[in-house]
Amino acid sequence: MYTSARYLPLSSSPFKNDQSFFEMFTRAYARGQWRKAWSFLTGKSHSLLDLQSIKQNCEINAHETIGTQTVQIEHIRGSEGRVHDFDHDFNPLVNCTRDRWLGIASALRHGRHLPAVILVQVGDLFFVRDGHHRISVAKAYGETFIEARVIVWQVEGPLPWDCPATLQNSSPMNQLRNFLSTNQSLIHLWNSISQHFMPGAGTPSLEQL
Repeated sequence: MYTSARYLPLSSSPFKNDQSFFEMFTRAYARGQWRKAWSFLTGKSHSLLDLQSIKQNCEINAHETIGTQTVQIEHIRGSEGRVHDFDHDFNPLVNCTRDRWLGIASALRHGRHLPAVILVQVGDLFFVRDGHHRISVAKAYGETFIEARVIVWQVEGPLPWDCPATLQNSSPMNQLRNFLSTNQSLIHLWNSISQHFMPGAGTPSLEQL
């Protein structure tokens, strides 16, 4: 089972020169970059949910450690502190994670058992407190479950992801569309004015507006 925190350092791994590890990381990293770009174009988020937003918007009434369990990876949808390092499928988004990622992949291929990841459960979803790289490598290996120490939070108040979403209107692509639409309106206005007061003035460029 692919799990958490300590891994065989890449420098001491007998698999450090195995090209397959680099290829695995490169594919995962490329998927993350592609989905990041696609998110920008479509306004559809592929980001991990942020555990910090629960602390800010909800009251945490109680928390309880329920021990080690086998958790389905697709139910792990958030992070505590690393929402910019991995997407919601745990593809790496920053290249600085590579050495640690490769070390874990090598340790697992070497058959070394790693400690369970640490997850915080809120409702039906899980947030990673410790073990992002191990989950990412597990996904790359095709695993669907992972061993985890689970801490359950009992919270009061609306969860951030249950609130009405405004991402569609505020997405970068829609902001760009709004910008272009606004400039197009200005161009039409310029044309109308120029026809009355400055015949032959023509249409200005966006830089002129």
